[in-house]
Amino acid sequence: MNDPNNNAELDDLVDAYVEGQLTIEEGNRLSALIEGSESARRRYWELALVHGMLEQGLQTASVKAAVGEQAAVAKVKQGSFLKWPGLAAAAAGVVIGVFSASIVWAYRGSSPSPEVREEILFESFEGDEPQTLLPAFPNRAGTWFGDLTVAVSPKDGLEPERGASVARFIPVSTRKYSYARYLIDARELTPLEAGQVSQLEVKASFASDQASLPARYQIRLAAFAQSPEEVRTIWNREPLLFDSVLQHTARNYLSNPGREGWKKLTSRIEIPPGTRSLVISLGVAEQGEAPRSGGHYLDAVRVRLISSRAPQG
Repeated sequence: MNDPNNNAELDDLVDAYVEGQLTIEEGNRLSALIEGSESARRRYWELALVHGMLEQGLQTASVKAAVGEQAAVAKVKQGSFLKWPGLAAAAAGVVIGVFSASIVWAYRGSSPSPEVREEILFESFEGDEPQTLLPAFPNRAGTWFGDLTVAVSPKDGLEPERGASVARFIPVSTRKYSYARYLIDARELTPLEAGQVSQLEVKASFASDQASLPARYQIRLAAFAQSPEEVRTIWNREPLLFDSVLQHTARNYLSNPGREGWKKLTSRIEIPPGTRSLVISLGVAEQGEAPRSGGHYLDAVRVRLISSRAPQG
């Protein structure tokens, strides 16, 4: 059962982190809450998505945790962001990796280079007539699913970002977000050469025909060892998701009321060894108490495989 007092304390601690005001004692308390309670881990996950903290996140550090290497320990001081010793990997940011009971906060290092980019998908949702997708999480790779009507023309003078048409999100009364989702079978990707690592990069353009209303756009990426046909069951069962996911990142964009045109988001996820399926989840929600709107659009989704030499040392 959720403890409202603990939830309030967790919310305050995460807010303090975001504002750069977390003390050493508060950092230790935050770690203790997350490590000691499944409901706290679930709440932290929700807050991390809200704050956009799971971005370049759960990547190499999570792989380290999965294979049993030591997790980083947070060093926190008043008035500063968290600083992390320990893991030498390829990014920075707040990270939570749920592998059994282990928590991985973050890591630092330099990105490997040079990079080789291979485009594996570009989608501008063209078609001869509008078509509504199957409103479910994908059960196979290579096909868009979700709360989306494709091959439509945007309203109120909004021009497509690419091509002649776009996709329009369909509001869902039973949940806050509307989603468009796509699965990639990692067996179909170009095999890596010895000494290489790879990332999946996703870029997407979002827009609204009601620019006066605030909105929240999201790119969420995940990697699984299971086949594409098995991921739906995992994704829809939260405890199983936390125990099964190899990597997970999420990026949120909060639109400013009055800003018109397309908002372009980019996110990456490192593809760990053993990955079979990659999930691309693109979402939109009204911000705050704004009324639901059917005027949110998606266009120009570009997916690239980025390969580079693994960092030395």
